[in-house]
Order: sequence, then structure tokens, then C-alpha cells
Amino acid sequence: MPITFGQVCNTDQTAAAAGESNTLGSTATSGVQFTKIHYPSSGQVQALRVPYIHKPLAPLTKPPLRYKDRFEEIKCLSDKEQAKVFVVKDKASGKLFVARKVPMQFKRETRVLAAINSPRVVRLHETFSEHAQQIMIIDYVAGKTLHDFLEQKSSGPIKEDTLKLWRDQLKEGITALRQVGVVHRDISLRNIMLDEQGSLVIIDFGSAKQDLSHTITATRQFEYTLYFASPEQIRGEDIGFETDIYSSGFALLTLALGNMAKDVRGYPKSSDILLQILRERGFYSEAFLNDLEAMVIVDPKKRAWHAAEPTPTPSTALAVPTKQTPSVKTASIKWWMNDPLIGG
Repeated sequence: MPITFGQVCNTDQTAAAAGESNTLGSTATSGVQFTKIHYPSSGQVQALRVPYIHKPLAPLTKPPLRYKDRFEEIKCLSDKEQAKVFVVKDKASGKLFVARKVPMQFKRETRVLAAINSPRVVRLHETFSEHAQQIMIIDYVAGKTLHDFLEQKSSGPIKEDTLKLWRDQLKEGITALRQVGVVHRDISLRNIMLDEQGSLVIIDFGSAKQDLSHTITATRQFEYTLYFASPEQIRGEDIGFETDIYSSGFALLTLALGNMAKDVRGYPKSSDILLQILRERGFYSEAFLNDLEAMVIVDPKKRAWHAAEPTPTPSTALAVPTKQTPSVKTASIKWWMNDPLIGG
């Protein structure tokens, strides 16, 4: 079968016509196809350059939508420099979320939330990185913080069963944090949401730290609420998971008391004072108060969610000062001395 120059042929047929036993092939590179052809008249084999026909490209995927394309900001919850928080609505589904914007250097909160899976902890759904900011899309918890709940609460103590339920829910949330090596470091009434079903959800992990070695060194400054801070936090010492137990216990003490005892918080044994007040009032059982006392022990190694052995009488309770003979340390505790259930 004669072949003229420039004609591309089937290499197998050409090899057979020329009595060749090998099969000649073709290669493609840089958009040009090189096809080897054989010319029987001259016995030569030559590579012929022919255009390489590319397959049609697959349709280009759409770029991911930006934050502003996906969500509409409904309400500003916080406008702090280090964290701006908004209630946002998903434009596609209409569902409400919370958008928390932090500078990129503070994106530790994203890693912390991504590691946690618990109904007692606010959940992270997705993140955006725009304009040197990390934007976290997290659950919107319909309800109010425990701080707002306490401010708006009518007169009368909170039921013991309710406080026990909240203690167990806080324990569930803090235990979930502990399982992934996270210490919240700022458990306070403002960072605990009470949803519409009456359940607690822990929020705001801006001060949280993840460390599987179980001990967080105190080498860097971080924000925490002084009123609920543990003794080791205030002293600037290393902290562990027991720090969150103490803050949870002091939050429960405050809820049981019914107000923020700011005049007492600077006192070295402020938790003992609050426990003594609650014991004098007699609204709660001794077993429950012993559990709260176990949560706010000064020594972190001895803290627990429940008292090991209920004791009939407190061994560390302070004597209640009177108006006539207030000590120097307790002279500023005016709200305590004016308590109608305790004051003389």
C-alpha cells in the first residue's frame, strides 16, 4: 500500500505493509501530536507533526460564595475590637446563625470549636476568611444569657431541682471540653446561654485553650471575668480543667444567691461567705450545698462536681459578722449585713 508524504496512516497497517514486526506509536506534547509513518518506496520512517485535538474542557465550577453573598446581618450583638458578633440569616434557607468575626491572629477559637461535639456547647458550622478576619458561623441559641436571666428574674430563689439540672448540664459541657483537651477559661453567667427549652449552652470560646497535656501554662495574657475566676487564675498560675469546675460552681452559687455579690468577690474565701449565707437562708438542702462547696475548693486537685461525703455541718464556714462589730475585711460587705434573712 503506497503512502505519500504528509498522509497520516494507521501505524499497525503501515508496519504490516512494510513487513515490520514492531508496532509504531504516537505521542502528544505541548499541543502537537507526533505520528510516526512508514514510506514503503523509500523504506524510511518519519515523524509527522499534526495538530493535537484536545478534548472539550469540563465546565468550570462556580467560585464559593463569600460571607456577604451567603448571609444577611440582622442584629449586632457585640462590637468589641477583638470580636464582633452578629445575628445573621442564611439567604438560601432563612435560618438564623451567629457570625463571630475575629482578627486572623485570634483564630484559635475556630480550632477549638471544630474539635467539640456536644449539645451543651455552641456548634461551629463553617468559616470564612475575608479582609484579614476569621468569620465563624455558629449556632444561634434562642434565649438569654444566665446574666440576663438573673437580672430579669422575679423575686424568690431558683428551685434546687433547676440548679441541679443546670449543674449536670454544665458538667456535661465541661466534660466534653475536657475530652478534647480544651479549657474554656472564662465560664461566667454572660457566657452561658439559657435556651427556650430551659437548657444551658456554653458560648464564647475566645479565651479557650486546647492542650492535651492537661495543664495550661500562664505565659500569655487572656481575657477572663474576674468575678468567676478561680484562685489560680487570679494568682497567674498554671491552670487545668479544674479551673472550669470552679467557675461553674461560683456561677451556680451566684444563681442560688440571686444576685452578683461584688462586694464579697475580692475576699480570699468569698465562696465560704456565699455558702454561709445560703446555709443561713435554708432554701437549699445541705447535700446540694456540699456539692457546690466541692466545686469551689481553693485547691484545684480537690475540686469535684459532687461532694464525696455529705457532712451535716460545714467545717470551714465563717462566722457571720454583725453590724455592731464588723471586721476590717468584711466592713465593705454592706449587702450582706443588710440581708433581711441574715443581718441583725
